[in-house]
Amino acid sequence: MTSRLHVVLSIILAGVSLLACSGPVPGNGSRAEEMDWYASSSAGGDISDQLERVGESVRRVNSIAYYRHYVFIPGSRVTRKDIGAAIRDALVDTVFYLNSTASGTATVLESDKRKVALLTSAHILDFPDTLISFARDAHGDSFVRGASVKMRQVNYVADFPEGGEMEILAIDSDRDLALLGKTFHRAPEQPISRFPFRIGNAGMLRWGTFVYLMGFPMGHKVVTSGLVSDPGRDPDQSFLVDAVFQRGFSGGIILAWRNNRSVFELVGLVKSVPYEPVYYLAPAVPDSGEPEAGSLYRGDIYVRKRSELKVGLVYTVSSTAIRSFIDENRARLLKKGYSLSARDEEPGKE
Repeated sequence: MTSRLHVVLSIILAGVSLLACSGPVPGNGSRAEEMDWYASSSAGGDISDQLERVGESVRRVNSIAYYRHYVFIPGSRVTRKDIGAAIRDALVDTVFYLNSTASGTATVLESDKRKVALLTSAHILDFPDTLISFARDAHGDSFVRGASVKMRQVNYVADFPEGGEMEILAIDSDRDLALLGKTFHRAPEQPISRFPFRIGNAGMLRWGTFVYLMGFPMGHKVVTSGLVSDPGRDPDQSFLVDAVFQRGFSGGIILAWRNNRSVFELVGLVKSVPYEPVYYLAPAVPDSGEPEAGSLYRGDIYVRKRSELKVGLVYTVSSTAIRSFIDENRARLLKKGYSLSARDEEPGKE
């Protein structure tokens, strides 16, 4: 009898020990614990009204950089460090003008009477100050054939009042984040809607979390969806999404459904997709316009590069990086009159 009692007690103690060593596992814990995560399936019920509210804050942003291009006199053998002196000394054979454009998506984070601030991707706005083309002589030595110098840049939101031209308030090329701002001369007759929900916590995303993406691929406002992969893949807690990406989607917002609040939260921005560089030959564009198709072109030929997108996988910027970016630029934003103090609260709950 004593031996049997010892066996029973041993089994009970072993069971207690196993329970004590078991940690909480997402999806296997209490109902309350599961409800505190982002949903791994599409949001339940009719969410169209919430998506429409989000859509009112999502805008298309465009950027144009204007360049003056100098083609240097053959034989001048200009080096990179001599470009400025060569222009001053008129070692220029031809001058013409060109521009470079980019478009993407921006989201209104602050809208307060005459001021508005939007969050977007830095690479939409980040044009180089100088573009240089090189050539080689018969000996294989390299020299500068031409240089494009940026004269000005215009960033604008087309449907904003007073022309929609925006100022870059802050930019971080490493994180690929930027804030645009504008102070209207008069408060808009129609108030500009800002993002209606919280900036969430990307650290709570899991494999298979269901997310919605909204932006302007190919110039059209679109909402689509995907699943999160590789959450927390770097110190900023970025992640991957299996969604279709087209040009113009950069800066689009990524939303996850918070179970215990039955509401969307912003967990990141669309950044980019994998791509392969493609090099091709193209003529310079003279003042008279583009060469006529089928005509014999006798001008300079330049090597150009474009990116061939590999759609189906989206890289992101996490809400963790967004929060850090805003906090690090807090003093600069306050000095310009932007608080962004409500980024953690829903409108009407500040």
